[in-house]
This record gives sequence, C-alpha cells and structure tokens, in this order.
Amino acid sequence: MFVQSFAIANKDMLKLRPNDSIISIYRAIYRHWWMVADALELEMLADSYEARYGESFASQWHERMTLGELFGCTQDLSLAVIDHLPR
Repeated sequence: MFVQSFAIANKDMLKLRPNDSIISIYRAIYRHWWMVADALELEMLADSYEARYGESFASQWHERMTLGELFGCTQDLSLAVIDHLPR
C-alpha cells in the first residue's frame, strides 16, 4: 500500500525500514524548495488505507508515524476483521 502510493521502485522497496518515518520519506522525495507540487502520495496512501480497511486514516496519522506503525495499524484492523468472521 505504501510502496504503491509513493511509487517506490521494486529495487528500492527493500531499502525501507520499519523505523523510517513516512514524512521523512516524503521530504526526501521533495527535498528541493522548488519542488512545490507533489503527486499526492499522502492522499493516495490515505485513500488506499480507507478503501482497504474501512477505517479513517486521519484517526491513525501523526507527523512522526513510521512504516512500522502503519504496518501495525493494518495488522490490528486485519485481526479485528478475523475476530468477527462466523465460525
């Protein structure tokens, strides 16, 4: 979900670490002052998250959120869905 939203190349995705903050990756992509327009990566991430998990991304988001925290949020929601499956 993150890799697609940020258009991270396959060769680069294994360079990402759980403690990398989402905003620091964003700032590394748009590091020059003249790069004012972005490709709406954060908005695409939020839309993907909400479409997949039916939960508000804004309720989870904070400025220092890491990839590991994002993964943890998705796991918590996945487990919640499993707990509600009929047995």
